Amino acid sequence: GAMTGPRAQPGTDGVIRIVRGANVLCGVHRDGRVLCWRAGYAAPIEAPVRDAVEIAMTGTQACVTRRDASVACFDASPLPPYRAAGSPAPVIRAHPAPEPAAARSARSLALVPGIGCAIEATRGTIECWQLDTGHATSTPSTLGSSGSVAFAVHGQVSCVVDRSGAIHCRTGGAP
Repeated sequence: GAMTGPRAQPGTDGVIRIVRGANVLCGVHRDGRVLCWRAGYAAPIEAPVRDAVEIAMTGTQACVTRRDASVACFDASPLPPYRAAGSPAPVIRAHPAPEPAAARSARSLALVPGIGCAIEATRGTIECWQLDTGHATSTPSTLGSSGSVAFAVHGQVSCVVDRSGAIHCRTGGAP
């Protein structure tokens, strides 16, 4: 058969940010809702967040920064690969609120499997927590100990940008 061009995912008009996880996509709608979906879904499923600004994802775990700079996390794994028409919508459940101060005043956010990290907006320090419990990790980040303005994690490499614009990287997973 003939190839067809891309089609709009139903129910996603107004999404302004999108991230990919493990066989699931989540996006922030311009009104602050978070929508998640898989291929074959007739409509996205709403996550329990109504005021999201940014989003980060690892696997099926996602965290958002909210309008008040706090962080909220959830697990999109209840989304089955396919959903039959007329079947009840799966429920995306929130994780416990992260404990670190950076999660109450976040400037930037990054996730690695099982761990969420945020830059605290005032001090620029990076603090991390366990995604499933919200508990702070036992060792704070030594990468970009202060003055960090942005960071990213990919595989085993973590990098931060400091206030001067310099980039600092290290290997070993979460910052």
